[in-house]
Amino acid sequence: MAEERKLGDDGDNRSPAPESLQGVPIDGRALRRLRTHEMIVEACRQMMVAGVLRPDSRSLAARSDVSHRTLFWHFPRLQDVYREALEDAAVAAAVERRIPTDRAGILRAVVLGEVGPDGIAIEPEVEGD
Repeated sequence: MAEERKLGDDGDNRSPAPESLQGVPIDGRALRRLRTHEMIVEACRQMMVAGVLRPDSRSLAARSDVSHRTLFWHFPRLQDVYREALEDAAVAAAVERRIPTDRAGILRAVVLGEVGPDGIAIEPEVEGD
């Protein structure tokens, strides 16, 4: 019979278990699912810090090394992955620094999706196929 593992007790040092799941029995598929979910969020964080405030789904999937379908299986809407990425205070601060502060810049960014005054593109949202 296979030995029951607990999240965070698998001997590898890749990523720590989320606090809410410490000590909870978890199988290999669930562990892979959690890691894939975190890879997608981490890729979104990196892209946002680099200046891509709203990464499109294809770029995000490629950066995460997952398929487009896998991305939308984990996050049915791109806003969901953006929201989770922005929970990181450092990411939120980096994004905030890139948002235009003048009225015209804000209107261009929100209404037209244009490049802000600092040259950072605010990319249009792309939903799953």
